[in-house]
Amino acid sequence: MKTKRWTIFAGLFAALLTATVFLVSPAMAQSPENAPAAPRVNLGARVLLRTAAETLEMTPRQLLAELVKEEGRTIANVANEKGVDPNAIVGAVVDKAAVKMSELVAAGKMTQAEADERLENIEKRVAEAINKPLPTKATGRRVRPAVRELLKVAAETLEMTPRQLLAELLKEEGRTIANVANEKGMSPDTVVNAIVDKAAEKMSERVAAGKMTQAEADKRLENIRERVTKAVNSPLPVRNKADRPNNQ
Repeated sequence: MKTKRWTIFAGLFAALLTATVFLVSPAMAQSPENAPAAPRVNLGARVLLRTAAETLEMTPRQLLAELVKEEGRTIANVANEKGVDPNAIVGAVVDKAAVKMSELVAAGKMTQAEADERLENIEKRVAEAINKPLPTKATGRRVRPAVRELLKVAAETLEMTPRQLLAELLKEEGRTIANVANEKGMSPDTVVNAIVDKAAEKMSERVAAGKMTQAEADKRLENIRERVTKAVNSPLPVRNKADRPNNQ
């Protein structure tokens, strides 16, 4: 599958796995004395998200959009709605892990007993992960404060929750806040003005406190308006390669 551009919201799913990341430490399988510890096998958030999406015949972006649609949604919820047994996702992820384990066993980097123990642990953790909702605080993970504030004010202006706006932006690649505004019969400039007005309030407070001059405030607001206009009309940016569901 061709690698697609991924948004900063892959970080949301990474937050889901904070406590259930699929890393089995060397301590879980004792190596012979003086022998190197068995290697870690990382089947983190990207692999689970991608494998779950494939099993559900969705793209990772579509699955993430479903997860952020409302608080408390889980991969298991989405699977059930699509008539797919959540255990099928667990099995698919474990199968991928088993392939990797077989390679490590064949290369003499771990024993079959170690591989079996790790696969059992992975199966348990995947089962837990697909039944865990995205934490509320996850909506801010990997999102810079300025971006988070922009999303919050944009959502309020569009009479949506931030989660609903995220879901709309994640529906398909390239969607922008301006697209959502137009679909709701609202001018994107209304969103821009609302965000700039919020910034203007803070600038006024700083001017009143003598922390900047009015001329400095006016200059900054002009710059903010330019940047906000660009942001509202642009897809949310990729933070780094690790935030892509199929980083190759």
